[in-house]
Amino acid sequence: MATRKNAIHLGETERSDFIERLLLLKNTPSAEDPGINLYDQFVALHMYVRAVNVPGPANNVDMAHGNAGFLPWHRYYLHRFEQALQAMKPGVPFAIPYWDWTDHAGTQNVLFQDNFMGPDGTGGPGGNNVMTGYFAFDAPAPLPAWWPAGLPGWRIRPSLNGGLGNTLRRDLGSFNALALNTDIDALLSLAAYEGDVGTGFRQTLETGPRLHNFGHIWFGNGTSHMRNGQISPNDPMFWLHHCNVDRLWAMWQIDGHQGAAFYPGPGSGLPEGHDQDDPMWPWVGGLAGYSSNNAQPDIALPDFSGDPVVTPADVLDHRSLGYSYDTEVVFGLALDQTGSMTGLTPVPMTGMGTTDKWDAAKQGVSAFLQDCEAAYDARTAYVTAGVKTFRSAPPNVFTAIFSGTPYGLIKNDPASSYSQSDFDANIAGQSPSGGTPLAATLTDTENTLVRPPFGDLPTGDLRYIAVLTDGIETAPPGALAGLSEAPPEFPDTTIIAMGFGMGGGWDGVNYTTITSITRKGRPAPDEPFEYEQVFHGENAGAIDTFFTKALAAALGFDPTIDPTFELFAGEHLHLPFEATDFDQTFLITVQGFDYNDHNWSICLMAPDGSHCVETRKTGADGKGCCDKGHAYRVSMRRGRGRFTVFLERNGTSSDAWVGQWSLMVYYRTTPERSIMRMPQLADMLIPAGAPPLRG
Repeated sequence: MATRKNAIHLGETERSDFIERLLLLKNTPSAEDPGINLYDQFVALHMYVRAVNVPGPANNVDMAHGNAGFLPWHRYYLHRFEQALQAMKPGVPFAIPYWDWTDHAGTQNVLFQDNFMGPDGTGGPGGNNVMTGYFAFDAPAPLPAWWPAGLPGWRIRPSLNGGLGNTLRRDLGSFNALALNTDIDALLSLAAYEGDVGTGFRQTLETGPRLHNFGHIWFGNGTSHMRNGQISPNDPMFWLHHCNVDRLWAMWQIDGHQGAAFYPGPGSGLPEGHDQDDPMWPWVGGLAGYSSNNAQPDIALPDFSGDPVVTPADVLDHRSLGYSYDTEVVFGLALDQTGSMTGLTPVPMTGMGTTDKWDAAKQGVSAFLQDCEAAYDARTAYVTAGVKTFRSAPPNVFTAIFSGTPYGLIKNDPASSYSQSDFDANIAGQSPSGGTPLAATLTDTENTLVRPPFGDLPTGDLRYIAVLTDGIETAPPGALAGLSEAPPEFPDTTIIAMGFGMGGGWDGVNYTTITSITRKGRPAPDEPFEYEQVFHGENAGAIDTFFTKALAAALGFDPTIDPTFELFAGEHLHLPFEATDFDQTFLITVQGFDYNDHNWSICLMAPDGSHCVETRKTGADGKGCCDKGHAYRVSMRRGRGRFTVFLERNGTSSDAWVGQWSLMVYYRTTPERSIMRMPQLADMLIPAGAPPLRG
């Protein structure tokens, strides 16, 4: 399989590939009966599971809704559908994308368009039939080159249409009524799998406000195929919708809720099919006594009698089924602890004097982990990461900075051993010396930090290594050449590297070798934007840029502005940036290079003049302080003069979101002395690798 991505972020090729597979499935006769296609068989399964007769007296059991089995049944159902789509174009990696409900503008302007998942219903009886796009009753004209031969259009089988007709029907609700980031935050903060709405994760996700059930109703209450719980997969948006449901369950599981301990077991009194050891129909193998009261005479279901029995316990680990999500990132950080780090670099705050490069490198990793903590707070992504230093004494020494298991979910939690504060405490006793074992470093990082998390599942999962080094291999020299570039030695890992070494100029770094390091891994994706894989520089600003951009790329952010400014005591500046309706979240980092929290404050000013972050007024967190009552959601971490901010739209209206924002940065501001600086274009073009400046 592959990584399941946010549908709105798919590249054009990925989008067309997904649509083509759906249409191919709709155009492929089943093995059981050529009169029903493979897609409609999946629709029938969802209809039949609502009323299953099981061995014993129980009848009309819904194994897929309204109880604990809701999440595992749909997880396996999606998995089998994904396998069917994969079989339409064997050998080409594929995974179902998900619909992020919180991106209202992307939903409206990207998803529901003719060239993707089709528009709202506008014609025919009732005025809500989908009339254009790839899922209209009649095929579009002109046909794309990949349109399946002989497919007349997207037509719904009469026995599966729920009385709603044979043309796909939608009557979409208000895009602003969809889920907010705050809804997702509240959901992922719940502790128990079962409970009530607001206390139990499953109940809240299935039936809570603006979540699963609401998503179905939003397509048209009583007037859409998606709203009809029995035959909702007739609308291909069903798969993206439930993929997001599964993604949220996967993230919740990663955050300390994994395994059978977080799912009801035998003796829980649940209906048949819902506790962890019950067979889930229709995947009951050759077991007798199962049938459905919703059976239709013209439908032949897939034959699963030769397959193994599947229970909820079998699907609790989604990665074992062969897929992952782009919001569960795995990173291994390799930090040079060799003699090159005893060199000096100018003090970034003053441009005068020097500090050792080891301290600058440690600051960079610490900032990276702070960014990961902020991503966790925002529920943008959960980053599993580990840090190792490398040197050759000899022999080669690879020191894990996190104790015990050297990797874990990065979050600011006293109960966790994987955080910025843990790194800062554990790295304090380390000092640089020795030679540089580059080949062994890549192999050790891959084998101990990158592949082991989640049991190295799924196969082919894209993971990341970030390496900071001078690129001058001394222990043993020449070994790096023994690692293959074509094909890459580490085919499922993207390697991002920065040159940082002794000496005052570029001659202290071997960038040919550093480029070669990145080629030992998987080429970076070229959609939806280009990755930067080789970074240059030897000052603290360059290190900060390296780690921030490495994480931003892994999280799916496209870095756009990276200015460096010189500020003196009492000055502050306004840095403008534009937000459009297509922007859902901004990742903003600010680093004051005296690394002193007391000396720095920030403020974010929206296009209408409201302040949604103002650290001078709210102290350490600066959250939720919009002075005009807008719904912006802010997740922020700060430490050592650094601010990491995830600014989320969270349903804010266009008039308060779209337009010019301003990031205001204050350096040692006092009531008596405050000078505002408005940067010009030339200021914003200063590269982070330029000579050190003050902030």
